[in-house]
Amino acid sequence: MNDEQVMHAMSIDDMYRVERVLARGAGGVTELVTIDGAGPFVRKKIPNRLASQGVWSLIESCGCARLPKVEATYSLPDQFVVVYDFVPGQTLEELVVAKKRLVPEEAASLAADICEAAAALHSRGVVHRDLSPRNVIVAADGAHLIDLGIARMRVEGASRDTTSLGTRGFASPEQYGFAQTDARSDVYAIGKLLGYMLTGLQPDGDEYERALGDADATDSRLAEVVARACAFEPSSRYQSAAEMARALGRCGDAEVCAPAGGGASSGVRAAATWTRKGLSKKAIVIAIAAVLLAVGLVFFFVHERWEEGHSVSADSGGAAVTPTSTSTSAEPGAVPVDDLPLKIAEYGWSVDSMGYVHAVVGLQNTSENMAVDMPIIRVTGYDAAGAQTFTEEQGAMVCLPGQVSYIYVQSTAEAGTTARVEVALEAGATTKERRVTTPISLDVSDVSAKANSFGGLTITGSVSLSSDGSWSRSAPLSNAVMLTSVLRDDAGRIVGGTTDFLTTVPAAGESVPFSITDYAAPDYATVEVHAQPW
Repeated sequence: MNDEQVMHAMSIDDMYRVERVLARGAGGVTELVTIDGAGPFVRKKIPNRLASQGVWSLIESCGCARLPKVEATYSLPDQFVVVYDFVPGQTLEELVVAKKRLVPEEAASLAADICEAAAALHSRGVVHRDLSPRNVIVAADGAHLIDLGIARMRVEGASRDTTSLGTRGFASPEQYGFAQTDARSDVYAIGKLLGYMLTGLQPDGDEYERALGDADATDSRLAEVVARACAFEPSSRYQSAAEMARALGRCGDAEVCAPAGGGASSGVRAAATWTRKGLSKKAIVIAIAAVLLAVGLVFFFVHERWEEGHSVSADSGGAAVTPTSTSTSAEPGAVPVDDLPLKIAEYGWSVDSMGYVHAVVGLQNTSENMAVDMPIIRVTGYDAAGAQTFTEEQGAMVCLPGQVSYIYVQSTAEAGTTARVEVALEAGATTKERRVTTPISLDVSDVSAKANSFGGLTITGSVSLSSDGSWSRSAPLSNAVMLTSVLRDDAGRIVGGTTDFLTTVPAAGESVPFSITDYAAPDYATVEVHAQPW
């Protein structure tokens, strides 16, 4: 972009008024905005390395009311920006949390709506890749997709995607490096969404599998649709969203008890269904063989995924490290980095077998009464020769006085030759100090971890709001809770972790349960979970 184009884009960007930050993560920043009193609209700023501008230009031609209506697009030096209509309603996650689980008719209808939106994308060669409860709005007329931040065009002949992104628990196995994603990857996610609606549980672990396999509590016909849609091998799934929608429609017919097209679904869930129906011994043997094959593949994937872990540096052994700023001058209006009451308390990282770096950073606020809004950390990797392998920036919503915020960062590019990682504080345009006399305190209790049926780790517990501080004063931009798991070795050094979110904020004195899934946790000795406003 030349200077004139940059200035024009920035003038457009400045015309929008940010009413609220809806989400911030590796996939970009999502905001609720207005312009000259019109709106509200949703504005999403996507890093250029992740943006697929062609996807957004194709949405209007899809002619599907269940996809975002694009109002404007423009480019900034490091970001692609899209503004689209705001759909009033609850997210699917909020709806399920409120109702505990949905009745079969409602779950099937919403899943069919999602199939309709996905089929429209697939007809233009677009794969969504992040169909999750937070990316679906349930409005008066049904389900709408509201975010296509990591959607991409399918590339013929490619062996796999260039980045491994998506929402854990809903992302298909191929999104972790097995193969290139296609329409069947979205079918997998819709199947997980359907299972989530039917059980009210995150689609991981034995509890979810038991609930889905309980014929007294879950419609067996819809459970079979879930089983086939979520087959480990893509060729065993429905081959299109339209085919899955037809199967959902047939589930409304009492005489139809199986999805269209026949075929055996792989996985433990399918074997349990066939056994419950009392099929022949031969059928049961075939089912068990399918189970063993799927479990073997999962075991191979998880066993090979994680390599060596690292914590801080060889000299520190996990001790607190004071960061070195990589910014000599902050953006206008931002607090200079050296003036922030923040320090890197600790950090650790690992490289998985696909070459992606996973890091967890503990950011400590040393002040007694000053909160820091929108602090940013930069994680940079180097190979043995000192050449940079990756750099990622990740922000927190707020870092409260006297507290440590744990932030999970994943490289969005393969960086398997990384031998050293450095972490530094950055100051963005929105980084501000703010006085907070009585900050809130989020406590995590009853943390437990166990292996799930997918070969990963399911971490459960509860979050409570224990202090008398005001949420609106402590975290005025936050309406959710970010959870970060921290895995440590025998020496107490960080070796891994992941992150998830709660959209239900606990009231004072109350607790809210959570479940976090880490699909490729490294070997660890202890696990802990930290909560902070988001």
